[in-house]
Amino acid sequence: MATNYSKETIENTWFDVIKTIVSNDFKKTFPGNAPNFTVVFSEKLFARDTINVNGPRPPKPYITLKLISGPITKGSFDEIRPIPGTTKSTLSGERQYTMNIQTYGEGGVDALNLIQTIMDSTTYRAKFKNDADISIISRGTVTDISALLDTGFEVRATLDVVFNTSVNIEIETGAIEDVCISGTLDVEDQRQIDVDEFLVAKP
Repeated sequence: MATNYSKETIENTWFDVIKTIVSNDFKKTFPGNAPNFTVVFSEKLFARDTINVNGPRPPKPYITLKLISGPITKGSFDEIRPIPGTTKSTLSGERQYTMNIQTYGEGGVDALNLIQTIMDSTTYRAKFKNDADISIISRGTVTDISALLDTGFEVRATLDVVFNTSVNIEIETGAIEDVCISGTLDVEDQRQIDVDEFLVAKP
């Protein structure tokens, strides 16, 4: 089956996973004092056609998601597999991406620690696999990047997660019209004939 997961499908899968973790698992892990995180894509948050880039941000705490690299091809070539009974083939390969997850506001490091840990659970591995054939390669390092800004001290943390997904595309390869061979050729009466070049044409 030909599958080629779009950027939107990959992003939506990540959004669903992160939103579920901070909405459910985070509150179970830190009952009574778990902040309510808003999850947004940084591209949409700061897009000029949707929000003034110099305007106000969402209320803290919030989490931003952004694909910061990919798709990157894995290996020298994609694999071509003929589809029996057709003139088509499936072009199959792996693509690597990096998802950046950043938190703004108190509780961000704890949230990223939990995301880093629990995304490898059976539940979320199945979610990643079923929705976009995602497999986590590296769960990265949680880094505190809090800094003093003109407006005051901002609490921030970041995590980069490397993952693979698959691409399977049907392509038209056509029928073999003719074949050029050289060497020894076996014929029907079990004789062998030497040929410098023998053309086998399509009937």
